[in-house]
Parts: sequence; structure tokens; C-alpha cells
Amino acid sequence: MLSRSAVTIDLPKNTSSLPAEELAQNEIINLDGFERPHYNLKYYDTVPIEDQQQLAKQTSISKCKDLDYALPLLQKAEHVLEIGGGYGRILEYAIAHKLESHFDVIEPTKKFYAHLSQKFYNQIQSQHFTILPSYIEDFHTDKQYDVVLWMWSQINELTKYEILLSFQNLKQALAKEGTIFIDAVGFGKLPEHFKFSQNEYLFADLKYTLFRMTVLSPELLRKLAIQAGFSQITYFDYFLESGIRRSMITLQH
Repeated sequence: MLSRSAVTIDLPKNTSSLPAEELAQNEIINLDGFERPHYNLKYYDTVPIEDQQQLAKQTSISKCKDLDYALPLLQKAEHVLEIGGGYGRILEYAIAHKLESHFDVIEPTKKFYAHLSQKFYNQIQSQHFTILPSYIEDFHTDKQYDVVLWMWSQINELTKYEILLSFQNLKQALAKEGTIFIDAVGFGKLPEHFKFSQNEYLFADLKYTLFRMTVLSPELLRKLAIQAGFSQITYFDYFLESGIRRSMITLQH
């Protein structure tokens, strides 16, 4: 169930239907010749899995309040796509809540892919879970998903070009009545450990390497959603038990 403070915006079918004064604000992002550096890959290749689990506990992400918003739809879903399996937080939630949906999980890093494949071996063998070694920007499928989960700020790690590529892929993979849930860093609030910025990016000098995040806003996500062809976007803020403010975004086909 979404927050009562949620803001829902119906989107035009394409940018040509926008008033002239809005066309300049809804810039068309040109993807021709674009190359992706996968900037944070070094961090995930280096950070111990236990450190990610501890970070989830420290921030109370591990309490899965983000997933509770999606639970009513997850309980009815037949096919679910998770973007970025990490240490298995969402799959643990699926098991704990006895969700019968089939989960496809995209995990591009070899270390976390191997971890998920071993940790959820039984569920993989029973065809409850499938782990896929891919980036969401490269993900193409003929399947149609009832729910897509893109949680724990992972969208903030992509550039706006990568987000558009991802939105376009997800639009094709989303069932007609499906919903995409996106959990992001709270709009307008910078994470305390991000010490310096460059253009639209924030950087944190973490223990293992520099870590980059993109500054997002409702306006930017709305523009990208329009260009990708979504019909509706909803967003609201919520707070974790640790007091950290987060932003939840949903997209409708």
C-alpha cells in the first residue's frame, strides 16, 4: 500500500504531445554512440559481502520497509524481476513471506552472482528463483513481469543515459497491469558520506574506492519516464527506522 502523501502524475504518450513551452524542459536524451563505464563496479568487486549486510543493518534497510510497500502486489504476482540481487535481501524477504511468485534476479557482478547462486541453490533448483548475470541496461527478455523491484538506491548509481536505457528495457518487459517499484536516495537530501560533487554526480571516498551517485529529482525521472513511454509515475518520501529519509517511485505501463 502506497503512502497517503504519494503524488501521482499521468504522463503524455510521447514528447510531441507536450505544450511547446514544456518541450525544452523535457530534453530528448541522445543515446547514439553512448558508452557506459560501470563506474561503481570496482567497489562491488572489492567490498566483502559481509560489509554490505552490515551496512543494511546499520541503515535499517534490512528491515525491508521498502518491500512492505510492494507486498500487496507481490502476493498476487506471478513473475517478479529484481534488479541487483546483492547479498540476497529481497530473496530472503520472498522466502520469509512465502511468496509464490517466480523471481528473476539480475546480478552483474561475478562475486555476488556466485554468492546468490550458492545461497539460494535449493530455490534455483526448484525453479522458484533464477539468477541472471546481466546489467539492467543490457537486459532484454520476452517475459512480462507483474512487479519489478529496483531497490536500495541502485538507480542512483546510473547516469541519466543509463537510466533511460533501463527504463526503455523495463517498459518492454513490464506486463500491461504491472508496476515498477524504485527506491532512491531521498529527493533533495544528500547522503552525509558523499563529500564532493562534479556536475550532476556525487562522490564518496569509501574504504575500497570512489563511489559515484547521480543526483535525481522528480522532474528528471518524469522526463525520462515520458521518453521511455510510461503512462504514469508516482512518488513519495518515507523514513527508515534509522531516521534516514528515502524516496519511493512507481511506474505504470
